[in-house]
Amino acid sequence: MKLAIIGSGYVGLERRITGGYETSALRKAFQFRGHDVVLIDPTKTTFGVIDNECFARATVRETIHDASDFDAILVRRTFLKADEIIDFCMFAQKSNPNLFVADSVETLARAPSKADSIARRAGYSWQQDTQFIGNIGDLDPRLEFPLVSKPMFGTQGRGVRLCETREELAEELVADYKTDKGYTTLVQRDVTGDREYRVVVVDGKALGVCTKPPPISGRGFARNSGYVSEFNTYDGSNRRTVLKLAESVSLLMGLYFSGIDIIEKDGELTVLECNRNPQFKKFDFALGIRTADYVADAIEKSVNATCLNQR
Repeated sequence: MKLAIIGSGYVGLERRITGGYETSALRKAFQFRGHDVVLIDPTKTTFGVIDNECFARATVRETIHDASDFDAILVRRTFLKADEIIDFCMFAQKSNPNLFVADSVETLARAPSKADSIARRAGYSWQQDTQFIGNIGDLDPRLEFPLVSKPMFGTQGRGVRLCETREELAEELVADYKTDKGYTTLVQRDVTGDREYRVVVVDGKALGVCTKPPPISGRGFARNSGYVSEFNTYDGSNRRTVLKLAESVSLLMGLYFSGIDIIEKDGELTVLECNRNPQFKKFDFALGIRTADYVADAIEKSVNATCLNQR
């Protein structure tokens, strides 16, 4: 099997040593199983239609890789490069009907799944009072302070702020606009709970559940998603209920590889966020597992199933 991993984190790939726990773990997991792995810089892709045939190609260190040669594409972060990544995956699938893409192009085309009314309609308890805005003048008057601001694209709580006043939120919106190059900011009602969970789900199966550290409040950090220094393993009496909720929500959102954040308050579970293709270093360390192995096994299975369906 030949796998492409594409993401905004690989921009400038040829000018530096790429690494990071997740990329290294994924490469090793697939290579250990005898598969070829190619990291793709989305700015080094090209796609189009010639003679009524779609094509998609990527250049990696002066070598051209045609999408017809890939069996699967795994999409990591899309920050600032979402259009290029979505278009490449779309044309790649058109040119190669057997190609498996995780997550699906339809899922990638949606705004980051930090909040979605689908879950509420399905009967799940979901974080309420959320708005995506770019200007303080667009703030819905029904949202009452304190409010939490979150960059549209974030990781591990970075850039999340608790804003006590309209003036503080206005400052964060300006800062997010500059940092995120014009993307809107997610604004949420401040949420506190007795415990916050992170569950990683791969192809509909939860790998385990961790608790996040006690929340840090005050200016600079927000209780909804304070910067995560570590995860802790969790084996409480409601563990199975938490796992099943995460699996159900991941399936509902159409996510193949996701990190589901759930808050517990007075025994009630509320879904806070769905994060596609999450970071998993701290999750692995807490549980003593290798998430990349589960991802590799799942994609192998999905590729085989895709090939069988096309016969």
